[in-house]
Amino acid sequence: MIKNNLETELIKKLKFNIQIDEKKALNEFLEFLKEKGNPIIEPIIDEIDYSLVTIFHFAEQQINNVLIISQILPALTDENIEEHLLKRIRDTNLWYGTYKVRNDIKFSYNLFPNDSLLIRCKERCKNMRADKFNKNKLTFNRPGSFKVEIPYVKMPNSGENLWLEERIDIPKGTITKYEFESSYFIEPRGINVYKPSGYNKDSSPYGFITLTDGYDYINVLKAEQVLNNLIADKKILPIVAIFIDSTDKRSEDLSCNDLFCNSVVNEMIPWLREKYNLSKDPQKAVIGGLSLGGLTATYMGLKHSEVFGNVLCQSGSFWYKPIKSDKKKECKVELEKRSSELDCWMSEQIKLSPKLPLKFYMNIGVLENKKTMINNSLNVKNTLESLDYHVDFEFFKSGHDYLSWGQMLATGLITLIGYQDDTE
Repeated sequence: MIKNNLETELIKKLKFNIQIDEKKALNEFLEFLKEKGNPIIEPIIDEIDYSLVTIFHFAEQQINNVLIISQILPALTDENIEEHLLKRIRDTNLWYGTYKVRNDIKFSYNLFPNDSLLIRCKERCKNMRADKFNKNKLTFNRPGSFKVEIPYVKMPNSGENLWLEERIDIPKGTITKYEFESSYFIEPRGINVYKPSGYNKDSSPYGFITLTDGYDYINVLKAEQVLNNLIADKKILPIVAIFIDSTDKRSEDLSCNDLFCNSVVNEMIPWLREKYNLSKDPQKAVIGGLSLGGLTATYMGLKHSEVFGNVLCQSGSFWYKPIKSDKKKECKVELEKRSSELDCWMSEQIKLSPKLPLKFYMNIGVLENKKTMINNSLNVKNTLESLDYHVDFEFFKSGHDYLSWGQMLATGLITLIGYQDDTE
């Protein structure tokens, strides 16, 4: 998303009307936004690949600024902070920002009225305001946390997430919730298990997929609908899905934590085998996750290929490397700038590992951070391919923002365990 210094025809007309009769113009525009929705997308003459997107904010009280943060703006720095500020129309309570945006992407954004403008501000999230005029929102209402709504924009040629749509006329699987106790988890961990329609405990064992961040996969990424649709369309065989909920220790659990991985492999999976007819063939088992979960899926594949023969990595956080604290002697997560000439830590681990019977599906968003996300994902991909691993890699047209991971989950499953694998 590129800030556009030219005003759209809509803004020019609005400013003209405000100059003539401010109260009337603002009231009429407020009703327009309520009906039309925010933001306003306008075509660019003689340019088919981009449109102008204007995001508005009506302040309910006197404010000094409105900060906007989105992955299609550069990362916030002292040098570019002006690019992240909406403009105010005269002395009104109406603020706006106009941007030139690719027509084939989806993007999310957050608005922060009266921001401190400090680059590293721990309190910023508390000041976030959902865009009340945007009808498209990602809703996060995780247990034990406060509800968060994140507005997003679907550009005209961004496509649909077809695998996420619930269909009335197809067989549906069922989900059962469990509380799992282990020697690693301090408290019982929530697990949801998806059982496909027609599940038969006496049939041939079922393949299965295990996903971290289970709550988000079910409630935000619509994984249940994805599985129902894939199975109904015979894109994959009926499978069991295990969704492991995250806790406030997510960063610790999903930072290549051997204790967490061992608990899943040596305690959770055997415990579930007693309840479900799960295959013991690693080639029919998938470990997957997003962000840090994608990192951990890759790590768990390397460490436990005897259980998981397929790795589904979505926007893997391969910027990660463990460091040892002098005080606590424990691994911590560190975001560190690395030379593009060097392997990331995960690539180093892959090279140190013997060749394993693993197949990989990886994806990354075109709007994700190039240095920390895209380059490191490509580094891991290239490392795997140099060692003759089977890797399917694709870019999706959004960012690190839940807008495409559900659809890409379907793509990954088709790639890794689709029907075509059984007919080759």
